[in-house]
Amino acid sequence: MKKKSTNPSASLRRPFTLREKTLLVLSVWIIALLVAAMLVRQYHASTVLLAKARATALEQQGVLGLEDAIREKREAHIKRLESARSLHGATLQELLSKLATQASLSPESMRSSDETKDGIQILTVKLRFVAAPMERLLVFEDRLRQQKIPLTVTSVRVQANAGIGLDVNYDIATYRLLEDSQRKSARMR
Repeated sequence: MKKKSTNPSASLRRPFTLREKTLLVLSVWIIALLVAAMLVRQYHASTVLLAKARATALEQQGVLGLEDAIREKREAHIKRLESARSLHGATLQELLSKLATQASLSPESMRSSDETKDGIQILTVKLRFVAAPMERLLVFEDRLRQQKIPLTVTSVRVQANAGIGLDVNYDIATYRLLEDSQRKSARMR
């Protein structure tokens, strides 16, 4: 007589068939391929991100290389704003009249206006020259560009004047920062 095994797992255990072994190996390979594909995709995504980060870093390095130039331009602009605050003790109208006289021009008319926005005062002068020679107008514009305050020619209208010269209408503007007390009163208006 044969003895029965008392171990229940021994009776449930049977050898794998060839078909089961093939399916098990195939399942392991499929899982390995899926994991490999996922790793390759992650590697590709990380290399793309790394390339973008390198490009951004190079761009930022270029901007940082311009830091000194940007700082110099900012400081020069601040000096111009501080200079524009006073207009060297003159009004914009007086300054333009002086520049016209230096260019041997005599303005036919001059009208000024000013506007305040967000703590900045915008000063505008409408200037008209009649029968002005071209070379004197060029001298006037050159003197405008040489000013240390920010002067902007916002509009120029030119018409020929029967061979005598040119009739020119300029709109010239500048701006200046208001003092803190002036800013507060301008906001309350």
